[in-house]
Amino acid sequence: MGSSIIKYFFFGAFLFFFHDMALGNLIPILPHNELLKIHIINFLLSFLSSLGFLFGIKLMEKNIGFIFIALNSLKMMASIVYLAWFISNSKMPKNFALQFVCIFILYLIYEVFFAKNKIYAVSKSSQGNPLYKTK
Repeated sequence: MGSSIIKYFFFGAFLFFFHDMALGNLIPILPHNELLKIHIINFLLSFLSSLGFLFGIKLMEKNIGFIFIALNSLKMMASIVYLAWFISNSKMPKNFALQFVCIFILYLIYEVFFAKNKIYAVSKSSQGNPLYKTK
């Protein structure tokens, strides 16, 4: 679990620096504080969702897929609430919303691969478990 957390932090840091440095010349970049808000909100929501997923695997191995979908649905609802609040108080809502959603999707892709690896590891370790035997 510790290596997963470290990988998550490295992915978040890489995504922020790539967005800030490399894409700053290609797309209309936001002010640094708004860019930081995008990445902090997305990172925190994704990180908490992944932690919930890791603890959910231990509690309910049989319902891993439902846990993943439920946590990501909650994450998406929280993101929509945040976007609605921020857009109503922002001068550049389209630019912020577009970049927020792009970063959200990149985190979601990372989470899918993260969950796939965890599900594979759990299914491999529980092959001897009678709950997983098919008739």
